[in-house]
Amino acid sequence: MKQRGFTLIEVIVVMTIVTIMAGILIPFAYKTLEEMKVNETKEKMLTIKRAVLGDLNMTMEGGRTLHAFVLDNGELPAAVAHPRSGIDARFTGATTISDELLSDPGGGTYPNWKGPYVVGSDYKKDAWGDEVVYTVTETDDNDRRIKAELRSYGVDRTKNSADDIVMTIDFDETVQYHRNALTRKKMADLKKAMVGDRSLVQSGIRTHYGFVGECGQLPITLSALVSPSGMLYHDNCKNKKPYLYDSADYDKDAWGTALQYTRLSPEDAEHRVALLKSAGADKVWDTADDITETTDPDLQIFSKEVTPTNALGGSAAVTLTNNSLSLKYAAGYSVNVYATYVSAFNPQATMSTDCRSLAAETINVGEARTVTTPLNVTFPNMLPVGKILLRCRLFSNATCNGSPVTSTTDAPFFVHDTIVSLVMNCPTMYYTITGP
Repeated sequence: MKQRGFTLIEVIVVMTIVTIMAGILIPFAYKTLEEMKVNETKEKMLTIKRAVLGDLNMTMEGGRTLHAFVLDNGELPAAVAHPRSGIDARFTGATTISDELLSDPGGGTYPNWKGPYVVGSDYKKDAWGDEVVYTVTETDDNDRRIKAELRSYGVDRTKNSADDIVMTIDFDETVQYHRNALTRKKMADLKKAMVGDRSLVQSGIRTHYGFVGECGQLPITLSALVSPSGMLYHDNCKNKKPYLYDSADYDKDAWGTALQYTRLSPEDAEHRVALLKSAGADKVWDTADDITETTDPDLQIFSKEVTPTNALGGSAAVTLTNNSLSLKYAAGYSVNVYATYVSAFNPQATMSTDCRSLAAETINVGEARTVTTPLNVTFPNMLPVGKILLRCRLFSNATCNGSPVTSTTDAPFFVHDTIVSLVMNCPTMYYTITGP
């Protein structure tokens, strides 16, 4: 069978379609390629900036984990003549970043140099093969380099044109970052001094409850964390000082401004009972850089961290032996729980829960009957964080009036900020009924 070839018209149509497609796709491919080069250059410049200042996103417990040139050496790297200066008019008089990021210049220039801060030898080159221009733009009174600019001539490779890729390096960015981190750490340490450090645990039991645990209240002023004095605090509170061991500028932020500490009574809508604030880098209150309850809610003091609960669950078991001459009723007896705790004015304050009468069970003459009563009671006041002592008490009436006829020994409990209700299953109390 004879095959038919393409006609001239068909060839022209195909060629036209190919030309149109090429006209669309080639500029698109070129633009995509150039965008990739721009992004690659930005990433290289960002790598240089991170090597100089450190990576602000790499932190642990408020401190930056990646070392940086300025943190070790106290200034930005030096600038040196650009390798194309004198060869290419675009780079006449231009400078680039020195190799101090890659190797120690020696001669005691940087005694604390701990590099290399970059990897590879082409870290200075943009995606078009030229080293980026690095210009020191500011020095301080001690002639230390504190500001610089990185510049690539971009897609059109023209000096100072609209598509230049520019990035600034500012020593103050690192300084302010660390001052912010230092201030937040200082505020966190103040909070721990007040309400305790929940990370200090021994045998599964939290062991540190701070100022509140020893004094039964928040400090009136921050100075009380170093030396509580006067009639506002009991002797037990005073004898445990200091609650804050770093007493140098403990009440100032990293910019030297006094921290603001405010006790709230009653607590606010977010259940905060005290606020800690910093005026931030500008040292002016109520501006955008303040460190406050809005920016850092975890640095504030909440009611649950001071007085988390007054509820107590569990049960009380009582064995009543009837040695009287008549039938008796367990409902004529009642129990409550007695607490010894640290209050604001008494290191051995006491209070009792509401009363629970025993179940309506009969006890025959000569019979011993054990009656268990659920507690689900509350104390009249909220309990502060820290150690308390609890004992169960039995009364020979239905309303817990008068003195108890028997009680358990004091049992230690620890009140912490995550507790909703204490639980106490009282050891069995024994009482013998006598009389008519």
